[in-house]
Amino acid sequence: MTRNELTLKCIIGLALIIAFGSALASGQQVYWSPNSGTLQQGKANRLQLHFEGCSPSGSVDLPNAPNADFTRVGQSSSMNIFNSRVVQKLIIEYQVSPTAQGTLTIPGFSVDTDQGSLEVPAAKFEITEATVGNTGMKPEDIFKSELSAIEDSIYEGEIFTLRYVLGVRQDYQNRLNDISPPQWNPVGVVTKGFESHRSTNFKYRNHN
Repeated sequence: MTRNELTLKCIIGLALIIAFGSALASGQQVYWSPNSGTLQQGKANRLQLHFEGCSPSGSVDLPNAPNADFTRVGQSSSMNIFNSRVVQKLIIEYQVSPTAQGTLTIPGFSVDTDQGSLEVPAAKFEITEATVGNTGMKPEDIFKSELSAIEDSIYEGEIFTLRYVLGVRQDYQNRLNDISPPQWNPVGVVTKGFESHRSTNFKYRNHN
């Protein structure tokens, strides 16, 4: 092998490596972040769908994932420089509320982008019982509620008062302002609505 032939092969090999590296840098992909781990049942968990080097063409139709509700809550975009190339990223954020414990699988699916149709890999999560913030405590360990009639006996057609009480542990009383009014839609009963009162000393009834 002559020196010229060796030099030519080295140049061709180097050109192939550079071309392959450029293809990786400019590659398009769509994926979930995170794509595994744990989510909490009955709680608003956040998942992001990342579009790298591309953007969706129209709306994104998610596949059916049993026992989970998805709500789109936002979108953001950014640009990064990788090996002197500009890489565009678009992120769609979803609020995911699992309705049952167990394993939640978001199946893989195809999405139309400005760079053609791309495959989104499946994502898999274990669903656990919800806790309050980062405390690791269950809601029933911190909150307690009661809906009861003030009168011991009620007659047909009588106007009576219902009392809804929501209590929290003493070391969590500053969280009361973050709690929204209860949503109650009784059937066959006409109500005036809830009136808010706050007390630091209240005893729940004992029910046998």
